Amino acid sequence: MADPKSTQEQPKSIGDEFAELGQNIRQALQSAWTSEERQKLQAEIETGLKEASWAVKQAADGFSQSQAGQTLKTEAEDFQKRVNSGELEAKIRTELLSALRMANETLKKAFSGEAPKGGKSA
Repeated sequence: MADPKSTQEQPKSIGDEFAELGQNIRQALQSAWTSEERQKLQAEIETGLKEASWAVKQAADGFSQSQAGQTLKTEAEDFQKRVNSGELEAKIRTELLSALRMANETLKKAFSGEAPKGGKSA
């Protein structure tokens, strides 16, 4: 009867097994990367991205030439001018001051027992 230990491969160390696993993974990845299927998929993705980019550019060009696009562009330029000139800041400040004054007057009247203008006391 043959000794089973003599026909079996000598046990490797854990480090050897990890090294072999690393080699096998590297070979599998290299094989997958160089495969014809991966190259076809890459070409399809690149073609699809180019077509999508072209379609978006066409849509953007069409919109920028449309009446709505021109209106939006004009409004954006006007808004930028108002921001740069300080006009927008002044308008916001005025509106905010007005709202705060109204809130303060309403609170003062509510706690002083006065009836609000144009209304009846509860």
